Amino acid sequence: MGNGEKRALLKGEIEKQLRIFAARRRRDKRKSTILQMASVTLSATITVLLGLRVGPSPESTLTNVALTLGALATVLAAYDSFFDHRKLWVARTITLQRLEDLHRDLAFRLSALTEKDTPVVVDELFVELNRILEEDRQEWLRIRNEQVVATSAGQRDKS
Repeated sequence: MGNGEKRALLKGEIEKQLRIFAARRRRDKRKSTILQMASVTLSATITVLLGLRVGPSPESTLTNVALTLGALATVLAAYDSFFDHRKLWVARTITLQRLEDLHRDLAFRLSALTEKDTPVVVDELFVELNRILEEDRQEWLRIRNEQVVATSAGQRDKS
């Protein structure tokens, strides 16, 4: 593979990863925001429903609705706790920034290189790309393991 092909391959791979991580970051931010707002909204609605004072007949209906919303809020909180989209959003933001730095590094370093030096720099930057992606995978696994441990501990506490 020639120098130009290696440069193009690396540039294309960095740009592909930038798109992937930008989409993941947006997805995790959206999920985090939706889950947080849904939990807050449900909690506020439950408080209002339980605090309303109406005639005897609608009161039991409001209590039942509040109970149902409370169960839904619990499910959303458990989902959010297990998947922790907020932590994933932060991790994706960091990875995306590192990929943007690498993309900028590639353009800058290759602009001043001689044809002889290009392969070494491209190889170094490719190793850096792989390191960034591996660190993101390790962070994802760490977040997942935290949630599994927390879920397991919660299960043991209930027993």
